[in-house]
Amino acid sequence: MALRKAFEMELSELHNDLLRMGSIVEKQIHLCIKSLAEKDEELADEVIKNDDIVDDLMREIETKSIKLIAKQQPIATDLRFIFTCINIVTDLERMADHAVDIAKVTKRLKIKSILKN
Repeated sequence: MALRKAFEMELSELHNDLLRMGSIVEKQIHLCIKSLAEKDEELADEVIKNDDIVDDLMREIETKSIKLIAKQQPIATDLRFIFTCINIVTDLERMADHAVDIAKVTKRLKIKSILKN
């Protein structure tokens, strides 16, 4: 029974990590759009800088997921949850990469407007 409790705690931790990553990516998307709309280079730099946080979280969640599968050998529902987490973090990381791309566009537009003057 204690093993199941520990497993459930690890699943809960995985869920919380996923929520935290989703929240960070949501903020990244908001900031990149705001930086583009306002041509704010500092916000764009913040988005680019914070991409490493998202990348690190993705690797951390993937590692925890693999360890859970290897150590606990989960069945059906738990296994689907773990694989879904892996799929979601991949998509979230891709969204964060797109936010960085938008931030880079913001910086390029700022440079072009400086060159035109």
